Amino acid sequence: MIIKIIMIAFIAIICYIAGCLFYTKDKPFLVFHPEKDRFLSRALLIFAIMLVIVAIIGAIVTFTLPAIYNIITLILTSVILIVLSIVLSVSINTNIK
Repeated sequence: MIIKIIMIAFIAIICYIAGCLFYTKDKPFLVFHPEKDRFLSRALLIFAIMLVIVAIIGAIVTFTLPAIYNIITLILTSVILIVLSIVLSVSINTNIK
């Protein structure tokens, strides 16, 4: 039961991150300016959609499959966020030049 509660909290965090990415796809944030960089704006939108899909998959897995299958949600989210961080770092490096 505790794993389900933790996974629900994790899924809520995934949805929050996706919402932040979607909200900032056309607004400047930190050192990024997606309103000027079309690639970055599209990347944020794509990653937001991917995180929402993972959250939906995670919710289905949490309530229908045994607890061990929750690792799918954790791994998918980790991979998506790692790739997002690589895309953001590439975006910084291309905008510095």
